[in-house]
Amino acid sequence: MNRWKLIVIAMTLVLVLSPSALAADSSSRCLQLYERSNFESALPACRKEAKNGNSDAQFILGLMYANGQGVGQNYSEAVRWYQKAAEQGLAIAQYNLGLEYAKGQNFKQDAARAVKWLSEAARQGDADSQYVLGLIYGGAIADLRNDTTAADWFYSAGITYLQEDNREGALRCFEQIKTLVALPKTTQLANKLKAAISGNSV
Repeated sequence: MNRWKLIVIAMTLVLVLSPSALAADSSSRCLQLYERSNFESALPACRKEAKNGNSDAQFILGLMYANGQGVGQNYSEAVRWYQKAAEQGLAIAQYNLGLEYAKGQNFKQDAARAVKWLSEAARQGDADSQYVLGLIYGGAIADLRNDTTAADWFYSAGITYLQEDNREGALRCFEQIKTLVALPKTTQLANKLKAAISGNSV
């Protein structure tokens, strides 16, 4: 499976809203309605909260536009709302925005913006962003290929996945490191991650 297919798969996993990824309190009408799949009622509530600067509502509004939930599908609007939430530091919005720029399916690919936003989320400990950065530097965007940087991101993602009790994600990172050119650093990181997965100290 090529790396772009993996990025698209990663994107579809995120487009299903995980309430735990949001900081919203349970009083957010937007979030409550969205979680109940009541998209027609969620739309005005989310618009109101988003315009008042609520980053979670901005992100949810982005999801609604991206998926055509209660509104016509509109990727430009999705990106606009992801951007607003991302600028406020919401990691899941930064991840989605970075993926949109990396894929370049719905508008022109922009590698610099993809890396910028994915890096912002990765610095907050978002394992999926770390993983996608590994894919990008591992050759998904040819101009950015750097196997050492890719191995660093896959290792970071693997450790983060282990901290989240996601052994499968960590194994996926280990397998990705093994596909890179066998440089001393990539081999060292693969061995460290393998030890961590096996339960030995990192």
